Amino acid sequence: MKLFINTLLIIDLILIISTFLSAKYYIRYRKKIKKTPEIGSDNKKYFVLLPAFKEQELVKETLDYYSHIKVNNCKVMVITSEQEEYENRINKRNIKTTKDCVDKYLSDNRNSNIIHLHGNYTKGTKSTQLNFALDTIKDSLKDNEYSSCYIGVYDFDSRPNLDVIDDLSRIVNTQNSPEIVQQIPINTKNYNRLVKQKNYAMIVHCFQTMIRSVGIELASLFLNMKKICAPLYCMGAGMYIRMDTLLENGCFPEPIDDLELGYRLYLKGKRFGLFPEYNSVECPSSVREIVKQDVGIFKGVCLGVFELNTKATFVRKIILGFTILHNILLRTVIPWIYLGYLLFCLFKLEVDITMISILFLPILRTLVGGYALFNATPNRIKCQFSGIIGIITYSYLWRMIRTFGPFKYIFSKQ
Repeated sequence: MKLFINTLLIIDLILIISTFLSAKYYIRYRKKIKKTPEIGSDNKKYFVLLPAFKEQELVKETLDYYSHIKVNNCKVMVITSEQEEYENRINKRNIKTTKDCVDKYLSDNRNSNIIHLHGNYTKGTKSTQLNFALDTIKDSLKDNEYSSCYIGVYDFDSRPNLDVIDDLSRIVNTQNSPEIVQQIPINTKNYNRLVKQKNYAMIVHCFQTMIRSVGIELASLFLNMKKICAPLYCMGAGMYIRMDTLLENGCFPEPIDDLELGYRLYLKGKRFGLFPEYNSVECPSSVREIVKQDVGIFKGVCLGVFELNTKATFVRKIILGFTILHNILLRTVIPWIYLGYLLFCLFKLEVDITMISILFLPILRTLVGGYALFNATPNRIKCQFSGIIGIITYSYLWRMIRTFGPFKYIFSKQ
């Protein structure tokens, strides 16, 4: 058991080092891509999809933001459905729906570049909305245009850089049209508000998630671009996928649109590209929101097991299988194993390097995650040194709390 724990701690330390190095290297990568000359006559077509469900409060802010992405060969599409109207009818209420808010916005802004797609279905997921939009796009294109068309997906609270399509065009035209181009999402959109509210628990959440975003997701993309086989998956807040690849691989899978699809494309050896700037997304503002978010993530990780049946090289299957297993254990039993070992050492009044590592690494994760966050957006992120006790305390609780969502999902299925 001690050997198992030490192995996990070594992996954790490697991820911390990976976060620090990737955050530094990303600055160089960004400058390199931005210096690439823009392509004057790009014949590619780009579609940015914004699935929306119960987003009434964000409609104006979001559409105002995406209205500034004005590129001739790019269309921004908001997708709604009859689900909200159906709930109104069932519950006999008259609440303004997201569709109503979008229609009102477009009525007031007739020169907007936003296109509104509304589906008549009353049940479904984010994937249902995306596939509905994909069918509409498919009908507007010729078969020979699929390989030169990219479908981008963002959450409704995502705030990518406004020249994201210019970046995509540079990458597509200089890197031989990779099948997937991924933008890394990080929790910065409401970070300054969390600081103002002295919400130290969620501030630590922002820091800790940078270990995943930068130390794993960003680092894996860097390694694959260097022809080193590292595990990859898609992130639904900032993924762009070539349309022919989407259609050949079953479109967006139900019920999780990104992780399962990313695993499938990785196993098939599809090429991944990387955007030079992060995508700013909303950080959960409470533990309850973290739990809700983790239910979806854990569900997507578990579905990855079924993707191992995909025809692929033995090496890719082993790498991905280990990654999925480690993720499942990390989100369920590993934090409790750490706690159990600490209690065992306290009971025996023994101190060893394993115990010290378990106590030290959570703080180191927070520090390095904070460094990566400030390094990512130095002009938008405010530093805060007060509340140090709250930050230290939550650094230890964070992984324990991350098990609540997976356990909720596991027990709800029984």
